[in-house]
Amino acid sequence: MTQNMHTSSSQEDPGSISQLQNNVRQAERRFQAVFDQAAVGMALVSLDGQWLQVNQKLCDILGYTRLELRHMTFQNITHPDDLDADLAYVQQLLADEIETYAMDKRYFRKDGSLVWAHLTVSLARDKTEAAQYFISVVEDITERKRLEEALYEQQEATRQMAEKAEAERRRLYELFTQAPAFICLLQGPQHTFEFANEHYRRLVANRDFLHKPVREALPDYDPHFFELLDTVYTTGKPYIGKEVLVYNGGQESYFDFVYQPTRNTLSKIDGILVHAVEVTEKVHARENIKKSEQRLQLAQRVGRIGTFEWNIPSNKIIWTPELEALYGLPAGGFEGRYENWTQRIHPDDIAATEENLQRAMAGGPPYNVEFRVIWPDGTTHWLRGMGEIISYDDQGRPQDMVGINIDITGRKETEQQLVDMAQELQDFASMLEDRVNQRTEALNQANKELQRSNQELQEFAYVASHDLQEPLRKIQSFGNLLEEDHGKELGSGKMYLDRMRQAAARMQVLINDLLTFSRVTTKALPFSTIDLNQIAQEVVDDLEVQIQTTQGTVEIGQLPTIQADPVQMRQMLQNLIGNGLKFHQRDVPPVITVSAELLPATEEEGQAENPAPAYCQLTIKDNGIGFDEKYLDRIFIVFQRLHGKGQYEGTGIGLAVVRKIIERHEGTINASSTLGEGSTFVVTLPISHATQQEYTYDE
Repeated sequence: MTQNMHTSSSQEDPGSISQLQNNVRQAERRFQAVFDQAAVGMALVSLDGQWLQVNQKLCDILGYTRLELRHMTFQNITHPDDLDADLAYVQQLLADEIETYAMDKRYFRKDGSLVWAHLTVSLARDKTEAAQYFISVVEDITERKRLEEALYEQQEATRQMAEKAEAERRRLYELFTQAPAFICLLQGPQHTFEFANEHYRRLVANRDFLHKPVREALPDYDPHFFELLDTVYTTGKPYIGKEVLVYNGGQESYFDFVYQPTRNTLSKIDGILVHAVEVTEKVHARENIKKSEQRLQLAQRVGRIGTFEWNIPSNKIIWTPELEALYGLPAGGFEGRYENWTQRIHPDDIAATEENLQRAMAGGPPYNVEFRVIWPDGTTHWLRGMGEIISYDDQGRPQDMVGINIDITGRKETEQQLVDMAQELQDFASMLEDRVNQRTEALNQANKELQRSNQELQEFAYVASHDLQEPLRKIQSFGNLLEEDHGKELGSGKMYLDRMRQAAARMQVLINDLLTFSRVTTKALPFSTIDLNQIAQEVVDDLEVQIQTTQGTVEIGQLPTIQADPVQMRQMLQNLIGNGLKFHQRDVPPVITVSAELLPATEEEGQAENPAPAYCQLTIKDNGIGFDEKYLDRIFIVFQRLHGKGQYEGTGIGLAVVRKIIERHEGTINASSTLGEGSTFVVTLPISHATQQEYTYDE
């Protein structure tokens, strides 16, 4: 016994204690590593709920930093509906009634959103079994909760998904059908045609290929095409072909191809989607660009343009043969340094040329100067030099310049000739100005004559209309008297009397319509700000009897406020809506819709973020009998009718009045129609007018 105790005492040497401490530290580090790197959230929580230590995963779940959590309790971020159950478990742990507990609960993240978590909690105690802190494991189960909720509605969702899948299938079918590309779908290892859009059908000359393997359907195609399909199907790797040459109908065409493998619900390859886009124009365009570049090089030679590259730090300059020729040198005759260039410049132009060059190098405008050079044979030639800095070093100092020289000797000679001609041109301009003044005076006089003629024409239309009324009234009055006094004696002659009075009545209607047409300008009101909604409603009220008679409907959309003649706007809408009611289809109640859209002044302004409206576009649409659009140029002409007098009443002047009103308002009117389907009139009017035409003529 004494020996054993001695042995035990001897083992408790300092080295053994140090080793034990080292083991403890390693264990603590391993625990800390497991704690920090755990795939779930972990925390040590004080007995009152304070976060003592948390790992990064818990921070990610809750959206808080470690420092922020350490200043909070778990009660602060627990959903109120889950807090009571959580605290009840805590009390059971503290009372030693349970060793651990687990529950699903919700936490508030820092951004205010909710996260579902599966919480497992145990209580850490010291050697005396006194409670020290809670050990909490938090697993994010938000996705699981979402799946549980989704599972609850799975049957309905499955049905909706099936409907959506079918709708998507139809949408994709329509998309593939209408796509401007060549698309087909091949199924199975034999690449059987399952679908092909119209473009692809034309590509293969409309062969009978559906539901046939590709080798059978296209036996004359290059075998390499089939081998590519086999490779895509077996490897699952898509094939992308750029600018592939295809002989289509004996013509060369280029296509960008994509052979994309398709997969079933088990992710197994079950087919190939072929998508092709013709790029023949792009290939030809690139070839044209290449040819253009060759032509440009030729043009430089012919146009006597040379290029240079100057490396400023090394002072070396590279000239093209064309540039050397501009200095009278043979190819390779330039020595290649800055000093060699300045020696060839005319002495009177060196200072200005170098000053222009230095400004460009100092960050000023690009190098652009005209100067003279002296050829080796002693002759002088004019050049224009242009260049730009294309690279700088780290300190912003220029490194390289590229530029051109152009022979402008001919231009300079022409300029001198132009100087000589300046005086002649000045004399000619003076003479021309006198003639222009004379012509302007003549045009002003002609304009006055035109205005007087228009005024007389308007007065003639007005007077003629009024003077023609009187004999018509006499014809009708005498006709009535003749019938009253001698009606019984007329016998069969009464038929001629009736036809005479009917003709007189129709003549009176025509004269009144003609007077209406002339009044568009002779009885016009100044433009004022009007609400088209109010105008349109008044028109509908006026047409109430006709609407009820035809059992029609007039739908008025939201209309804007514009500057216009209120009476003429009412007359315009009444004619257009009235036509829709008049020319309706038999046994079909007429439906007329009036809508408006505000338009910008120009297409460029329309692309701005908030374009200012400048025009109002009114659309009047009906479901009536319509008309053949080949007669579109006739419907706006005075007294032009597309239907017989016995079919529809009227004189054919209504649309002519409408057009004249719109032209007076500086607007436009267009129409479109289909027989038996209705007509649409589109009226575009300015919202406001800078100036207004004044009319002084009065009845």
